[in-house]
Amino acid sequence: MKLYLTIILIFYSLNIYATTKVGYIEDFGDINHIEWNKNTTYYAPVYIGDTITVKEDGFININQCNQVYKITNENSPYTVQKTGCDVIKITDNIWLAIKTFAKYVTTILDAPPIEARTKSPEDPPTIQMLESIPFTTPTLKAGKRNLFLKWSGGKAPYQLKIINTKQKNTLWETKIELNFAKTNKINLQAGEYQLIIQASNRTQKYDFEVVERIDYSEELQDLPENLRTTLQAAWLVSRDKTNRIKWSFEAYQQLSKFKEYGPARELRKALEQERNF
Repeated sequence: MKLYLTIILIFYSLNIYATTKVGYIEDFGDINHIEWNKNTTYYAPVYIGDTITVKEDGFININQCNQVYKITNENSPYTVQKTGCDVIKITDNIWLAIKTFAKYVTTILDAPPIEARTKSPEDPPTIQMLESIPFTTPTLKAGKRNLFLKWSGGKAPYQLKIINTKQKNTLWETKIELNFAKTNKINLQAGEYQLIIQASNRTQKYDFEVVERIDYSEELQDLPENLRTTLQAAWLVSRDKTNRIKWSFEAYQQLSKFKEYGPARELRKALEQERNF
């Protein structure tokens, strides 16, 4: 995980103001499959005339003017061309946000794991991100949204249900053989809810609440959506242990929307490891 401190901490700080910079590396696959005359790292700047070659089944995504160019073995070598937008403002905003929020990401990656739970099929199905403590309940933001669920323990098949605790109505339910699921879009309004996971041998119930809004820093507003969401998720769970328990489930939902975006993917893995998936 230390490798991925570059996600937030490194933006080629000595070179970000170079006038020939026309974009940055947003994501990449196996680093051994990429030939470039500079260091390949998240958010490294690219310049006019840079040539990038991808071997075998690797890939690299270059973001220019908020348009992503995916380079693979089939369309490389790729030569970076001049773009018509002002990327300096974008770079400045990203750099300021990264410096401000780096400490939150460091906190995630350096945190000791939560005490491990048994994951035997004989145990109840467990989602540790949804386990509350006195006076602290896992919390989500209101809205029409899909939820990403993943659990350990219990025997298949599983029957899942999300209910509005106060109104006693079922918002979503399914039966599945796998230990992960993505819900349909659920209209979550402020209030109290319960997720029920019924395995063939055991049942587990989790309470969570929904709030109308989350107040993020204004510094994040002008960033590209995938970077902004990754930093928001990091900020949510990294302020102290109580906030970790309260907001891990929300952060996980945000990161799960960007499965093809390297920084979000790696932070989601770190969060999974911390909460013992």
